[in-house]
Amino acid sequence: MAAKKRTRLSPHDRLMHLLDCATIIILERGLSSFTIDALAEEAGVSSSLIYKYFDTRLTLLQKLLHREFTRFFNEIVERIEDAETFEEVVTIVVSVNFDEDVKGNIMNILRKQADVREVLDGTSSEAAAQINKILIDSIVQQFNVSAERARQMLVFGSGVSQQAAEDFGRRGGDGSAMVQDAVRFIFAGMEAFRK
Repeated sequence: MAAKKRTRLSPHDRLMHLLDCATIIILERGLSSFTIDALAEEAGVSSSLIYKYFDTRLTLLQKLLHREFTRFFNEIVERIEDAETFEEVVTIVVSVNFDEDVKGNIMNILRKQADVREVLDGTSSEAAAQINKILIDSIVQQFNVSAERARQMLVFGSGVSQQAAEDFGRRGGDGSAMVQDAVRFIFAGMEAFRK
């Protein structure tokens, strides 16, 4: 049997490949099992090559969280731009949460680590603030409430969305129906909350 031919990747593609392999290890084996040596084996490269891209394991995990967080929020912003109604906006946000959970939700795993989470204090937080502003403004307009009341409604609605996605990840079922149920629940809660 012929040996598998190695493919030379561009520096950017190699970086993405390493982050993808790190995601696989963490989701399949857990964060505590993630080491540079395990990554080298999964990626089919030497440990020394990995250190050319990342000074430490922490740096690698922070880069992974930053990439996933940015991707997540960019997807929401991109999809919200096409939404015509507030219900569509809520459905998009809930759907993206569900999609993230189905993939294993690497962001939640990494955000539980305080030293890894520190990376979100910069530009990624700006993306979250941008989406929160869009959602708060939409709630103010839809429900005719103050910005502070809209912020509270967003916090509670976000909790419903995240918990529904986690339940779906644990128990499965009809994802589309669960997204619609979560949206109806959020709207009912927001209606009751504004009174």
